[in-house]
Amino acid sequence: MGKRRMIREVTRELLEQSQKNEITEYAIYLRLAKLAKDPEQEQLLLQIAAEEKAHADQWEAFTGIEINPNQLTVGWYILVGKLLGLSFALRQAVKREIKTSAHYQQISHEVPGANHFCDEEEMHRQQLLDLLKEKNI
Repeated sequence: MGKRRMIREVTRELLEQSQKNEITEYAIYLRLAKLAKDPEQEQLLLQIAAEEKAHADQWEAFTGIEINPNQLTVGWYILVGKLLGLSFALRQAVKREIKTSAHYQQISHEVPGANHFCDEEEMHRQQLLDLLKEKNI
């Protein structure tokens, strides 16, 4: 009851959007991992996907509802990854991570755990940038 009551005190729509973003990012990284040429790159993308799923699960504990990924967004990333290359898709993913991190900074004073997620999103951004520096992507 505590978490659900807290939900009513903060913006439910904001938390639901966070949950939607995280589950969508989970699906994106899961699918992009299949496009990776190198097993280490694939593993990193799968690790990021797992962390995004954990974020989505945490938000689901707050909202009490199950939310599906935005399939249009997932499809766009996969199409871009196939047509323009994984590196282009990952550069777009870096932009998503920046937006997500900024979003969590804004709600961190209202929502427990948002600061931790913000740090993890920043770590994902850095991991993706490091991956992009590799020549065989």
